[in-house]
Amino acid sequence: MKRARLWTIITLSFIALAFSARPIFHRYMWDAGRNYSTHSTEKNFNFIFNRDLPVGVKQLKIAGRSYGFKQWFWMRCKANDFALKNLLQNSNLQTTTAASASEFSSFIPSANTDFDTMDKAAVKWQDWKNIEQPEYYSWSTSDPTSWYYGYFVVDRKRHLIFAVGQME
Repeated sequence: MKRARLWTIITLSFIALAFSARPIFHRYMWDAGRNYSTHSTEKNFNFIFNRDLPVGVKQLKIAGRSYGFKQWFWMRCKANDFALKNLLQNSNLQTTTAASASEFSSFIPSANTDFDTMDKAAVKWQDWKNIEQPEYYSWSTSDPTSWYYGYFVVDRKRHLIFAVGQME
């Protein structure tokens, strides 16, 4: 009887320890992961798109996080016509016109809404909703070490590009 009670106490102690350690581990994973705001925007661009920043891209802002092996980012920049063409027709990216705004809008690359709010605000992400005639493009990279995919939203009138993506 005493032995069964001892095993019950030990088992319950391990369960309690596991549940109390989970928030600490979860927080550590977010803190230990990549925070795009701590790296240069050019370095982030190269990391995400596996290429150098095209000439003609200005005011580049990238924010995002990683958790374990997954990564999420939001990007905003200005680009002249040459840079825009270069971005959309790059051999490292497979771009296609997206079916609709709803396809883009439903793409939610995140796992922690606490950070999403900060990261989206850092790049003024919500401004994509003010585009008069948006063009939507899906894209992916096929680097052997990582695979990013996501969407571009282009505002040709104001020469703005918004991008959102994730790596798996």
